[in-house]
Amino acid sequence: MSNRLETLTGLVIVLISLGFIGYTVTKTDSGGASGGYQTSALFSDVSGVNEGADVRMSGVKIGSVSSVGIDPVSYQAEVTLSIKKDVKIPTDSALKIASDGILGGAYLAVSPGAEDTTLAAGDQFLYTQSAVNLTELLSRAVFSAGGAGNQAAQPDS
Repeated sequence: MSNRLETLTGLVIVLISLGFIGYTVTKTDSGGASGGYQTSALFSDVSGVNEGADVRMSGVKIGSVSSVGIDPVSYQAEVTLSIKKDVKIPTDSALKIASDGILGGAYLAVSPGAEDTTLAAGDQFLYTQSAVNLTELLSRAVFSAGGAGNQAAQPDS
């Protein structure tokens, strides 16, 4: 009797686990933009952007980051994107690295352009904006404010 109960309990746990895995895959779109098309972009800095990060337009997820690497010619960071096949992006669109707040993760935001032609598989975004480094901005503000205060405090000779 004890073995049957243990087996039944184990089977219930396995079924519940499979249910959670299925739910997670469907809700997070872990399969990427299957059936979509690949585009790429070059950035001088992609800090915080990893494979699987969202690609959004007007706040709506339209794809994900497939890979992040270095372009062997320009030595810039090259990001490959998988875009849903039903989303058409004008060729003059801009792509920038954004974040979901101070502690949020990084994602790529598409600002659509006005061209009638759209990006096709293998095309590259021409206009990109790298991530804003908050630490660097804060240190600039602190050091520039400290320098101005020190000059004002010194007496004339």
